[in-house]
Amino acid sequence: MSDFSYKLSGHVRHQGLPLAKVLVRVSDLFDDSLDGSGAQSFEMQSGTKGEYCFNVRAGIYRVEVVPQPQSRFLGQMIQEVRVNSNTIVDCNVSTGYIIAGKLSYFDRKVVNGDVDSLSVVALGIEPVAYRGEAKVDAEGQFSLVVPRGKYHIAVSQNEKTGADIAGGGRAILSSQTDVLDLDKDTQINLTMPPLFRFVGALIGPDKNPVADARVRATPSRAKTNLTLSELDLAAIAHCDEQGEFVFYLSSGPYDFEVLPGAGSLLFERSERNIEVGSNKTLEKRIVLEEGHRVRGQVVFQDRMLSQCLVRIEGGEQVGRQVYMARTDDEGQFAITVPGGTYKLIVTAHPKDAQSVLIDGQEHTNLAPWTKSIVVSKDTHVSVRLGEGTALKGRICDDAGQARPSLRVAVYPDTGHRPDADVLPLINGITDGEGRFSFFLTPGKYQIVVHRDYSSAKSVIVDNEPVFQDIVWHGWSQVTFEVTGQDGQKVPRCQVLYQPYGREVEDKEAPGAMPLPHGYLLTGDDGQCRLTLPAGIYTFRFEPPEAGSYVGRSIRQLSISSDIQRKVMLESKGR
Repeated sequence: MSDFSYKLSGHVRHQGLPLAKVLVRVSDLFDDSLDGSGAQSFEMQSGTKGEYCFNVRAGIYRVEVVPQPQSRFLGQMIQEVRVNSNTIVDCNVSTGYIIAGKLSYFDRKVVNGDVDSLSVVALGIEPVAYRGEAKVDAEGQFSLVVPRGKYHIAVSQNEKTGADIAGGGRAILSSQTDVLDLDKDTQINLTMPPLFRFVGALIGPDKNPVADARVRATPSRAKTNLTLSELDLAAIAHCDEQGEFVFYLSSGPYDFEVLPGAGSLLFERSERNIEVGSNKTLEKRIVLEEGHRVRGQVVFQDRMLSQCLVRIEGGEQVGRQVYMARTDDEGQFAITVPGGTYKLIVTAHPKDAQSVLIDGQEHTNLAPWTKSIVVSKDTHVSVRLGEGTALKGRICDDAGQARPSLRVAVYPDTGHRPDADVLPLINGITDGEGRFSFFLTPGKYQIVVHRDYSSAKSVIVDNEPVFQDIVWHGWSQVTFEVTGQDGQKVPRCQVLYQPYGREVEDKEAPGAMPLPHGYLLTGDDGQCRLTLPAGIYTFRFEPPEAGSYVGRSIRQLSISSDIQRKVMLESKGR
């Protein structure tokens, strides 16, 4: 079967007129979900009529329009495009304002040059949450186009250059951000804050240096600071032959993640909250531990399958760690793990499965493959995927109304109710008619609708298709529209929720459903939608700190059915 079977095509236009020679990028989100290394991308320039066309396999894709830096056109991103047949996606771009300027260092004695390894990032505060990014050239010049509004401005190592930095290169990172109000083309000069040299060394269990490894640094405050989290600031350094790596960092606490090279028996190591900011060169010696290699090959019939998702999940004795990889062109995979008992789960990429038409929707029919393994030495596993048996059904409420766009997860039935700490075997989303469909090997399973573990439905799959309709008494959809006193929509407002009268840290009784708590962000339309079980909740609305509005709380809100509610935030200074 060919790797490519469908056309993903469309046109790029501005005010109805075609735009030629605009970069269009299509990224396979299946690849992006595997190990965080990034989605596989395909690029082309639009034609004379603004047209573009990619031959792709079935799957879920992100479509990006990337105009030329010197143009005034704004980039556009369509996050999820499902491709199960020939698909048309037209992109209509608009114009914006230019932010241009020069980046320089506070102290060139500390870092000599290397500004062209950096990018300037603009993250919208209001009235839109637009994100723009531009590389800095060798002279420190940069230029990017964004819509009118207020922005966070930050500097980050650009990803491609960072990945290319070897022993002698410099990995540079600052957690500093500035705020810019933009209502016209603007020239700005950015100065990096004082940077401090951080030198580290990786040592293996045999006391020898570890050369083939990368180290990723991120600001520790990104775990609690929403703006830093969204900016996703990071820098990557590669170890030299002596196992040494070098960062230049602004003051503050940082987290370091060590990523051993492919084929290494060493596994990842993290160092948290290392303080940077003294006038002295900091040094850190990190000792890596050795594990065991789990290797294998994935085949279907007489074909070796590439780009399969391979997931190794540990139990309590190894801290419920999850390790992921994908198979290469020969169907091979290799993952390093500590000794222990694991569950190995392999899922084929949609390109390798035949399409089956169910209720007018196309589905891929290869079933996930699972096996329990005990790892006490290097271990080889042969994986032979097969066609599964269809498990399909429809989810509706007590009134018989379909429940679309609900997450449905399938877990192996181990005799215990699944919970939030256990990853599902496979999951999906109900369609507009509330229908779902999976292909599974014969066995016992539990179906969970939208994290409602207490209502898990048991089902037995044999060799004939199984029909399992579910009446979900379910959870309610709560839609908030957040606006300011001046009537403006508030994007990137953090909507936090937790049960009224209960602290997040409170523990439920054994076996009870975990407390629903967390947060969502509003979109450019000021809206967000939560799905929650019936109960009384407290909500907190936190707009961007540098924005024009102050937060507010709704201390008690009873949820028993779908509701929509407008929330108005007061302006600062009133």
